[in-house]
Amino acid sequence: MYVMGNTTTLSVIDQRLQHLAPDFARTIDRVYAYCDEHRIDVRVTSPTGIAKALDLTSDARLELRSGIDVWINSLESASKALQIDGSPDALALRSYLENTGLETHDDFFSTIRSDDVIEIYRVDFSTGAAFQIWRNWEFLRLCSYDLLTILVTPMNVLFKRDEEIDALVAQAITRVIQSRQTMIVDVPSHVVTEQLHSHNRQFELKHRFAAPVIKKDEGRIIGFACTLNARLLKSAYADFRNVRPLDL
Repeated sequence: MYVMGNTTTLSVIDQRLQHLAPDFARTIDRVYAYCDEHRIDVRVTSPTGIAKALDLTSDARLELRSGIDVWINSLESASKALQIDGSPDALALRSYLENTGLETHDDFFSTIRSDDVIEIYRVDFSTGAAFQIWRNWEFLRLCSYDLLTILVTPMNVLFKRDEEIDALVAQAITRVIQSRQTMIVDVPSHVVTEQLHSHNRQFELKHRFAAPVIKKDEGRIIGFACTLNARLLKSAYADFRNVRPLDL
């Protein structure tokens, strides 16, 4: 597996990934290579993330690998289009949606700011569980989790916030989905805490906008896209390697 200069050496579980899922390992290599080429310092894998990926069924792992490949393709396409290092978020997002047969409203793109965290979530409407399927580098730069762990773990397991805020966010997203429009997410600024990582980073979040994400050939809403601002409040360790701590 490709390893950036500042990442840890191959572990036993990395070698298991190469042996049991070589196609998946090659996809992860693409992410490492892209990060190295563009000098992006984020966490791509961890023993926990790889173990969770290996526990998936072969079909689920294929879907996960396909999603990562399309994400990297969108970043590479955006970088080449503007001939810059890194990836303009709006252009990368459009590329991802086009290549996955998804769409959202044009007015959502006009809400995007350079310091935004931008995410797309696929929602299991039978359980309410939301899994992140697209994110910009700002999200990965801020949090402690590696990409794989994020992709295979529901957000409400990764992060904790007050139940009252959870309810307000759920109500706001329900309004977005029912109206099928881009809307302001009118939820107060609040604190979220990492639950599964020893850093236990805390962030202050302020949601900005959300829009439905639609499967084009069916006209069916599969989830939502959103923008928000985030700032680091504290970490269990003095580990701000990937973070711009606004108030520290």
